[in-house]
Amino acid sequence: MLRRSELERGGGRHDRHGPPEDVQTAAAIAGEGLELGQRAARLEAFRAVVFGADEYGEVDHVLMVPVASDGTVVRRMLGANRSRTRRSEMGQCIEGRSRDLLEAPNFCHVATVRKDGTPYVVPTWVDVDGDRVVLNTADGRLWPKNLRRDPRVTLTVSPTDNPYEYLTIRGRVAEETKDGAEEHIDKMAQKYLGQDTYPYRQPGEERVMFRIEPEDVRHQAQ
Repeated sequence: MLRRSELERGGGRHDRHGPPEDVQTAAAIAGEGLELGQRAARLEAFRAVVFGADEYGEVDHVLMVPVASDGTVVRRMLGANRSRTRRSEMGQCIEGRSRDLLEAPNFCHVATVRKDGTPYVVPTWVDVDGDRVVLNTADGRLWPKNLRRDPRVTLTVSPTDNPYEYLTIRGRVAEETKDGAEEHIDKMAQKYLGQDTYPYRQPGEERVMFRIEPEDVRHQAQ
């Protein structure tokens, strides 16, 4: 796990000097109303910006952002339109655009942790119930096994027509149940397929639902 102290050595900056390899991309990221060549010329380094460092100094993620020739971070950058939701008594609230993305027929990428510590990511259908995210799967698959061993999970949802917008939810399993799971997958079939019943049932298959309690909810739009 990367730690904040590792990023702060050398005056708190980790710069890559020299012009960016992709001038057009860098200029688009900078976007301050300058001509392409002017914008590209100003981007002499990239700075590591830390997001989500906890009290132990462990870093959630790092974003490399362009730095102008005077050492200041360019104001407009990819992902600058970032929002976080307010916290409820139990955890993070899911509201506004974040709820819209979960309620629409968008796929959710579920990231769990394998037994060897490596990430395992699968796309699946998703639902929301209050401020908890609901996942429904066939019992016996790998990612439910991962969740039973390690309840931590990260969910990512993008609208089907704009992958540059996305919702990220980091949380833990609050409940696992088979009660109502068969009826729930039929509800999901209506949402995603427009069919009243789930058409892909296999002989002997049992459905299981996981309710995820959000600990961190972030929506990002370009």
